[in-house]
Amino acid sequence: GEPTVASGGVAIPVAAACNSFPMIAYCHGTVLRQLDVPSEENLEGFLTKVLASPGYIAVAPDYLGLGENPGIHPYVHAESEATATIDLIRATREFLEAETDLQDNGEVMITGYSQGGQGAMATLEYAQENGLIEELGIIAGAPCSGPYDLSGSQAEVLLSDQPYSSPGYIIYLLISY
Repeated sequence: GEPTVASGGVAIPVAAACNSFPMIAYCHGTVLRQLDVPSEENLEGFLTKVLASPGYIAVAPDYLGLGENPGIHPYVHAESEATATIDLIRATREFLEAETDLQDNGEVMITGYSQGGQGAMATLEYAQENGLIEELGIIAGAPCSGPYDLSGSQAEVLLSDQPYSSPGYIIYLLISY
């Protein structure tokens, strides 16, 4: 709930026949290093550009605690992922209006994979619960393969006597909270 500096990647089509594009918000998957995010020149930044290539304004939040934001990343924290995504959509619209001849056409699609699937789902839920669907122009959502119910799906596995194949995710979650 406190103001902070947040970062994200934005990719805008060039040399297109029109100056009004739909927007796609891409919520990135789990990253372990602060700069392995869409605002940097890496795989996540490349994916953001690929999403823009067919004619979308692509926005991809880095999430709090990653990119230019200080502190610990609150891994799979729904509200901070949602507000980072929504803030980047709004900031991109402000940038387009103030600095370019381009605009978005008012249609927003939201997607993500892995942690990004959960982030996309959290953004859609937050927008719905706060009456932002119409304001943002959300017309579609495609959350993919996200950890949507960690306590329901992982509690039994973690409390069993069996080895767990990917304990790093649990450590990430514990440190963030």
